[in-house]
Amino acid sequence: MIGPRSRFQGVIVLLTVLFLASAWLPLADAGDTERIVAIGDVHGSVAGLTSILEEADIIDPSGHWIGGTTTLIQQGDLLDRGLYVKEVMDLLMRLQREAPRAGGEVICLLGNHEGMNLLGLVRDVNPEIYAAFADKVSEARRDEAFASMTRCRATRTELFGAASEDATMPTRDEWMARYPLGKLEYLEALGPDGVYGEWFRSLEITVRRANTIFVHAGLSPALQGQELKAINTRIAEELRHFDRFRATLAEEGLVLPTAAVNEVTEIAATILALAPDAKGKRGRKLRHLAKDLDGTTGIGGWYLVHKDGPLWFRGAALWDEQEYAEKIAEILDPLKVDRMVVGHTVMPDGMIKSRFGGRVLIIDTGMLSEVYEGGRASALEIVGDAVTAIYAGERHLLVDGEWQVQIPDPELEVAAGG
Repeated sequence: MIGPRSRFQGVIVLLTVLFLASAWLPLADAGDTERIVAIGDVHGSVAGLTSILEEADIIDPSGHWIGGTTTLIQQGDLLDRGLYVKEVMDLLMRLQREAPRAGGEVICLLGNHEGMNLLGLVRDVNPEIYAAFADKVSEARRDEAFASMTRCRATRTELFGAASEDATMPTRDEWMARYPLGKLEYLEALGPDGVYGEWFRSLEITVRRANTIFVHAGLSPALQGQELKAINTRIAEELRHFDRFRATLAEEGLVLPTAAVNEVTEIAATILALAPDAKGKRGRKLRHLAKDLDGTTGIGGWYLVHKDGPLWFRGAALWDEQEYAEKIAEILDPLKVDRMVVGHTVMPDGMIKSRFGGRVLIIDTGMLSEVYEGGRASALEIVGDAVTAIYAGERHLLVDGEWQVQIPDPELEVAAGG
């Protein structure tokens, strides 16, 4: 029989073992305080992205997740301008798979440049990146696409008659100049069935974490009172509508499957104008198409492209702070959040900007410094009530809406260095 003294000694031993063991256990990140790290516009700067992810202890030097339970939020504009768009997309897609294994999360949001590319608008794509998407049959694919475009022109002329477009069909050499090797593959990769297009179409526009709204450009008064879920749902539906409109025209041989939104809306407008008065078999076909294309005339008002939509709005970055402070409060207060974090508008000094007393933080610091002179990579960290701007070798703490530079203690740095 174990006496009271023995039981007491046993408890003491157990507590001692637990205390000593706890010294070797890592501190729990998630159970204590949630850590959010947000990163703004990348524009194909894989060097900038990887460097700031390392600086923020999100990835190791080999590019793999070490962020533990951190939530990483990338706020759009991975695409255009830079040379390493494919590498940037591949990195973030891989981190989305790796992070949950450690209890972390990677959230990627759509930016206006993703929106443009998903609509087939590639005016800002650096043409040098197309080569990364080319394969051994790209030349044959271009030839077939040129032949298909020739057939599309003939089909339009037959269906539209005198109302057919007057633009001259480009020569083969002109076509090849417009479509360098890999461009068709790039467009297909961003299509609804492409590996990147399918991924982008699964992403949200805005999320709420740690009493903060994250969105590429900002929530405008036009969106005031709307729940974030409704905004996300609407843009997802807009993309589905565009994909359906384009597929309808491509199935009829009127456009290529990679046609841009401007071509889709022009062809749709012609069909909608001709359909009511057309006769016979041609009339029935036009009216059938017109029914399937109902809604194309409203594309200019879509959240995806509108200047006051969440991918394009610049008021949060450019509004006069005194004049519009109440308006910012009217947008954010009903959502019960402390602040809104946005990108989209480049800060020319390469610094994360605090506006409206810290209620708006702008984190596009021109990461692609080859294009944005004075730009640099940055990240925004939120842990509890602490908001910190992270740069290479620098930390700035947000205090009462203003940034305070944190100067590392030299003695601590020496100690850390051994």
